[in-house]
Amino acid sequence: MERYGLSGKTVLMTLGRLAPEEQYKGFDEIMELLPALSKEIPPIVYLIVGMVMIGRGWKRRRKPGGGGPGGFCRVHSEAEKADHYRLADAFVMPGRGEGFGFVF
Repeated sequence: MERYGLSGKTVLMTLGRLAPEEQYKGFDEIMELLPALSKEIPPIVYLIVGMVMIGRGWKRRRKPGGGGPGGFCRVHSEAEKADHYRLADAFVMPGRGEGFGFVF
């Protein structure tokens, strides 16, 4: 919680690879809902955990607690994945499809 400045916040979390060609995963749809959700559930944060494909055109990179309700963080090990799931008040998987379903 301290690492990302999440103390005292309601945390929605998704785990997945962030790549511009994978819009079907629905991350942007949740981010579009955040302003409305933040009126109902303040303070709410949407934490997207996974691989950020930086060199491939992904432009909307933000950090948790950095001025907006959305954030991205990169997981470096399997042990960290479990720790990140424990940060969440709710796990959100908004996608209309998933290639392998490992996250579920």
